[in-house]
Amino acid sequence: MTVARVVPPSEVGDVQALLDLAVVMAESDDVEAIVEVAAAAVPTLAAGRCLGLWGPPDVLPEAAPGTVAYPLRTASYDHGFLVVEADQPLLPEEDRLLRLLAQQTAVALSGARRMAQHRKDAYELARANVALSRLVDELRRTVEIHARLDEVATSGAGMGALAATLHTVTGFPVAIEDRHGNLQAWAPGDPQAADGPRPGREEREQTVKALLRSRKPTRIGSRIVVLAAPRYDVVGLLSLVDPDGAAGKFELLALEHGATVLAVELARLASVAEAEHRVGRDLLEDLVSGRDQPAAVARAQAFGFDLARVHRIALVHAAVVRPGAGDGGPDPGPDAAVQTLRRLAREAGIDLIAAARPEGVLLLAAGDPPWEAFHRALLADGGDHHWRIALGGPCAQPADAPRSYREAVLTRELQRSPAAQPVLAWEGLGVYRILSSLDDVSALDRLVAEQLGVLLDHDRDRGSQLVETLHHYLESGGSPTTTAKALFVHASTVKYRLTRIRHVGGYDLSKPATRFALQLATEAWVVLRALRDTTVG
Repeated sequence: MTVARVVPPSEVGDVQALLDLAVVMAESDDVEAIVEVAAAAVPTLAAGRCLGLWGPPDVLPEAAPGTVAYPLRTASYDHGFLVVEADQPLLPEEDRLLRLLAQQTAVALSGARRMAQHRKDAYELARANVALSRLVDELRRTVEIHARLDEVATSGAGMGALAATLHTVTGFPVAIEDRHGNLQAWAPGDPQAADGPRPGREEREQTVKALLRSRKPTRIGSRIVVLAAPRYDVVGLLSLVDPDGAAGKFELLALEHGATVLAVELARLASVAEAEHRVGRDLLEDLVSGRDQPAAVARAQAFGFDLARVHRIALVHAAVVRPGAGDGGPDPGPDAAVQTLRRLAREAGIDLIAAARPEGVLLLAAGDPPWEAFHRALLADGGDHHWRIALGGPCAQPADAPRSYREAVLTRELQRSPAAQPVLAWEGLGVYRILSSLDDVSALDRLVAEQLGVLLDHDRDRGSQLVETLHHYLESGGSPTTTAKALFVHASTVKYRLTRIRHVGGYDLSKPATRFALQLATEAWVVLRALRDTTVG
């Protein structure tokens, strides 16, 4: 600051001059400026010069003649000493004026220190207020995120609502997948936008294991992924699509809490599915066995399924594929397919009850659903697995279910060939339908024994497949190549077996009558084999 020139005081006005000087110093908050003013005032008050301000903790200069140290103290602060050097001993009046100067300087220095402390306190308070405001904002946003996601959890709105809410609070696209990479929910917009190259089975399992160990959001390619696993066998993956790496603290917080909500939803769905599986299994067992029909009707009503409507039994099974074909791994068992079938049925609006059995997934379906479209959806969802659907005939009442089940099993037998239709209904079976409808199957047994008895004995004793080879050969219209494809063998093997069939059975396959009789007999053999498989365990 600019300090006014100090006018030497007169004998009368010396005190007033000091007071004016005190005002000048008091208006300053600069310690160096105050010291400079005090030092400049010393020669105007006495025949001496200021050597500066010492201590504490500076050490005072060694006392010399004509050197005086005036203390700079107030009740609150000790600023050291104002040291004055004079060639001659100071007069009493000069000493008195310098002491007054020292007092005023001490007061001014104390005021400057207080002002500096006040500024520091104000700065720290402002910083604390900013930090507190930021913390309050963070807490408010955190509470809002938790509240929005908790509302989804308590409402039971499902995975779609969870994905949509998480997208709203983060601004990033959200994907929910099962452990196999099947998309369960997506936001925003068209779920197809989430499609892309999916990792292989082994790579995905390694990813799941790594996420199980970390239990924290992890970047995998363009996504930040977190695992939701309420049980070891119930796993879901929740992802934010963030190719630019823009997600921050709150997005990760929302993702972690979203995983908690997803875990609750997965646990709920697993519990519902288990209850549905138990009740559905018992219902279907009662229906297809023909026992305890009142209990079956009661269970169906608990499901909301009206057995008074036309319904039918169907079997969904994984078709036999050529060994080594594809890399999709082993075909899934019926238990693994039940949940998929239930989900696809809900999405397609099909009223359906499903339960796993050794021969496939047993279905009870109302009315006549769009089976071809349902099959396409199943293939699209099932990856490399080759699913087929065998349909029993319609049922007008619960008592018709055992018959529809037998028809579905027979239809399934006829789908063993790779060339068979992937969706096959009992109504389209032709002669098989007629043969299986006979009340007395003893006639079929006699027909099979008369026409194929020698071949059946040979197959039993030698472990060969002559009867099955003959069946496929006649079904294919006499094509060794098509027969080989159906049996997964080489065409030369089929030709060798045909030679054995002619030799062992004494058949002349060039005669139309012989071929017709044998084809009828092999079809009866297929029917009898299917009817034996309909025994309910």
